[in-house]
This record gives sequence, C-alpha cells and structure tokens, in this order.
Amino acid sequence: MTDADRTKEQLISELAEMRRRIAELGESERKYRLITENTSDYISLITLKGIYTYVSPSVRQLGYEPEELLGKSGLDMVHPDDRKRLIPLLTTYARMKIRDLLRLKKQNIFEQISFRFSNKSGRWHYMEATVNLIDAPDGKGTDILLTSRDVTEHRRLQGELQESEARLRTILNSMPTGIMVIDAETHRIVDVNPVAIETFGAPREQIIGSVCHQYVCPAEKGHCPVTDLGEIVDNSEWVLLNADGKSVPILKSVVSVMLNKRKHLIEGFIDITRRKEAEEALEEKSRELEAASQAKSEFLASMSHELRTPLNAVIGFSELMLDGVPGEINDEQRDCLSDILSSGQHLLTLINDTLDLSKVEAGKIEFRLENLDLVDVINRTASTVKPMLDDKRHTLEVSVEEGLPQVHADENRLRQILLNLLSNAIKFTPPGGKLAIKASRKGDWCQVSVVDNGLGIKKEDQERIFEVFTQAEALPDESRKGTGLGLTLTRQFVEAGGGRIWVESEYGKGSEFIFTLPLVTK
Repeated sequence: MTDADRTKEQLISELAEMRRRIAELGESERKYRLITENTSDYISLITLKGIYTYVSPSVRQLGYEPEELLGKSGLDMVHPDDRKRLIPLLTTYARMKIRDLLRLKKQNIFEQISFRFSNKSGRWHYMEATVNLIDAPDGKGTDILLTSRDVTEHRRLQGELQESEARLRTILNSMPTGIMVIDAETHRIVDVNPVAIETFGAPREQIIGSVCHQYVCPAEKGHCPVTDLGEIVDNSEWVLLNADGKSVPILKSVVSVMLNKRKHLIEGFIDITRRKEAEEALEEKSRELEAASQAKSEFLASMSHELRTPLNAVIGFSELMLDGVPGEINDEQRDCLSDILSSGQHLLTLINDTLDLSKVEAGKIEFRLENLDLVDVINRTASTVKPMLDDKRHTLEVSVEEGLPQVHADENRLRQILLNLLSNAIKFTPPGGKLAIKASRKGDWCQVSVVDNGLGIKKEDQERIFEVFTQAEALPDESRKGTGLGLTLTRQFVEAGGGRIWVESEYGKGSEFIFTLPLVTK
C-alpha cells in the first residue's frame, strides 16, 4: 500500500469519526434542548456582565418571548434592592483570573441566590436560583448558567402558614385556660401555654417531654381515662398535681386531633380552686342560714298559743262591750272599742299568717290531702266573700269545665288559696267591677284562674308579688290594708300540693292569678 493510499484511508477514518462525534453532539444537543424546553424552571445563559445569550422557552410563563430578552441585561428585570446584592457577585466573577475561573468550572462549584424578578406586567416574582460557571458556546471565555425556580406561591403559602401559626400561638398564649398538647401514643406533653406553665409551677423545658400523668389526673400508663379507657372527658372535674406535689382541682375537656399524621390530645383545663373554696363557703353559709331560719320558724311556731290567747281575749272583751253586755256605753266609747276590735282583728290576721308561713317553712304544718269536688269548694268560698262583693257592687262569675274530675288537695288550704285571691281581687278592683273564677283541665292538672278588671300589676312588680311582705299598689281611695303575706302563703300552699302559681296582668286593665291542682286519675 502506497503512502497515498494510507493517507486516504486515514482521512476517511478521521472523517467517519468526525461524523460520529457530530451525530453524538447533535443527539446530545437534542436531549438538552428537550430538557430545557420542557422544564418549568427558567434556564438561561448570561455573560459575566449579565447579558442574556440564551433563555429557555419557559420564560413565556412570565410573559416574555425568549428572543426579546437576548442581548439584554438580566439585572434590568431584578428588583433594585436585590440588584445591589447581585452586582458584586458578577463583578467578582468578571475580575477573576482565568485560572480561578477554570478551577471553579472544573470543580463545578455553584452558588445559591434568591431575588425578585419582574414579569412583563411588572409584578414581582420570588426566584431561587443556582449559579454555575461554564464555557461560553463559542468556546471563548466563560458564561454563567442560571437555573431559576419561581417560588412566589410557595413563599405566599409559607407566609400564610407562618401567619396562621403566629395567630394560633397568640390565641393559645392569650387564653385564660390552661392548654396542653399531648402525644396520644407516648402520653408525653409536646406543647403548653403560659397558663398551664403557671399552674404546673415548672419551667416550660421541664414540662415538654414529660408524661402528662405526672401532672394531670395522675395515673399509670394503661389507665389513662382518655387514651386507654376510651372515656369522653368534657367539662369534668379532675385533680392536677403541680411541681410541688400540691393537688389543684381543675375542670377539663379533651379533644382528639391528628397532627403530623399522629393522634394528639388537646387538653384544656381551668383551675377551680377559688370556685371550690367559694362553694364550700357558700355551703357553710347556707347551712348557717338554714339553721337560723329553722330556729326562727320553730320559735314563731311555738309562740302560737302565747300570742293568740291574750289577743283573743282583747277581741272577745271588745265585742262583749260593743254588744252592751257589761252595760251601756256612749258613742265616744263605742268608737274607741270599734278601733280596738278592728286593730285586734288585723293583728290576729297578721299573727296567723306569720305563724302559718313559719309552720310551712319549718315543715310543721300538716296537709290532709283528699279527693275534692272543686265546684263545691268554689261555691262555699264564694258565699264567704259575698258580703265583700255586695259592699263594692262587684259581680262574680264562676265557670267550670263540664265533666272536670275531682282534684287532690287539702280542703282548708284550697279554700284559703281561693279566699286570698278573691279578697285581693275585690280589694284592688274599683266599685262595680267584674270578677271571675275559671277552672279547666290541662292534661293531668286542673288549672284555676281568679280574674278581675281592677288596677292591675306593673311588670316590674309581677316578679316579686309573691315575696314576703310585698303588696301591690293600692287604689286611690283604699289604704294599704293587709299583711303582705297572703300571696306568699298562697304560693306555699299551692306548691305544697304539687302545683304552681303565676300571674298575668296588664297595668290598668286587671289581673289573672292562675294556679294548678293535681286531678284525680284512675
């Protein structure tokens, strides 16, 4: 083979090798182009002076066409505050010696930077980027490969999360109740608020990581009422042990939540030490008041004979003298005796009412319950007050539901109830008034009403009308007669029989006193 032939073969081989390398480069360029054109990251080449020489198509997401950025400075789209940070970096690269640039490229040393970049509409996007030094495409000099990622949405979500966490932390720290977050599996405390720290009496770093039973509802693991026994804790009273071993009564609630894919318990509690002390003091005071009230009632009940005997004598002798039994009396003496008799009778009524009320409160008054015909009791009571009705020219209408069953009550107390209500209706109704007694069935109860068209009762007085020594407003031509105990006794008698009593009234238009009695059912 001649030298010419050998040279020819060598040229053919070198040409084939060159074609192979060109094909490989083409394939490699095709792959890299597919990557750069299909990634969401922004890939660009810039000179050491910041001029774009290549921009990936993904820049269209920011409103730019790749071609319109070529030849322009990337710093022009960077926020002024961030530009001040990036210029020194470019300046450092631009001033490096060639051997230092070659070292950085060979070692593939890169830097992480962040900056704000403007889209075509002028809105700022937050970018995080990687800076690598590579050979320029023309093989002359060095360019910067900048791979940027838009983290605007991530930063927004991160900001919202941080804001939410800060808001929740503020709420947690501001709550007046103690709050603990407990890992349901390990029973260890993972977070507490200031109120819980103060109640425990231990530093936060000592509490975090501790088993919750060390402080709240002390128990061994395996006996926790929430995690082990499956009990629901909602506003239940428990005991807390503080760092000094002192028992603190608390009211607590527990809810279960999932945090970081693990079951946790949010436990809220309130220190009820003061409430417990107040309750104990109140109970003691109540016992003292009850004992005093009982002693008062027993004393008044025991004075019945001593008070009534001399008063009955005064009333009896006054009546005898008025009847002229001891001898004739003049008009002036008659007036004086009439005043004595009237005052004595009024005082006796007051004593009787007071003693009756005291007996009820002391539990010493007897109620003889029996089955009664309500119509008969009403008619006999109406006959008793007829002189009072006639004296004021009142009319009384009785209306009882047909077929009404018997009622179960004490006859004397029922008559006293009706008599008290009718007497009030007569007294507080102007002459010529209209009164009524109504009775009807309401389920297993009989509802009785005493109605008048008299003065009525003001709204603010209706709540206290049944209190001791409380009287309604009198008519202009009436004195405030009575003891102020009639309605109090009436309520006591009604409630002792199992019923209830209330009033419905419109001031200036009349009143309706309503009470209930149990019906006799087979």
